[in-house]
Amino acid sequence: MPGRQSKGAACAAAALVAFACPNDDCADFNRFGAGNLSVCERIGKDKRTRRLYCRTCGHRFSERQGTLLEYAKLPEETIVRIVKCLVHGCSIEATADICEVTRGGYRRQRECVVNRVRARAVCLNADVMVPQVIVCAVEERVEFDRQTAGGRPI
Repeated sequence: MPGRQSKGAACAAAALVAFACPNDDCADFNRFGAGNLSVCERIGKDKRTRRLYCRTCGHRFSERQGTLLEYAKLPEETIVRIVKCLVHGCSIEATADICEVTRGGYRRQRECVVNRVRARAVCLNADVMVPQVIVCAVEERVEFDRQTAGGRPI
């Protein structure tokens, strides 16, 4: 029937309501659920990350843009575990062991978390904001790591 969307198209549109165009010059900038976004391709090794297209301005962007997962090389589950370890005050070695990453991988992800925390825009996913308690816990953990490192890079 004309004028009706298929169930698949309706589900796809509903899945995009958590996103908004990040382009400052767009008329639909930061308007969530404006109906201007569509999935133009899938990216990544296993094609799980969607690349979105704004019909208003023509801007293309990853659904991970602006989250802790942006530029992440580690799987999402590992990043979530690293953040949880940070919040619970685990040491660098303990976090690396629990999350099965190298110390360097932990450091890179921790710096990403710290930068987001300092900007007060920490989110693990587009719709899951990290509470202020976690922000304070991460900042305390980073300060403790710096003090115990004795000036060495951690």
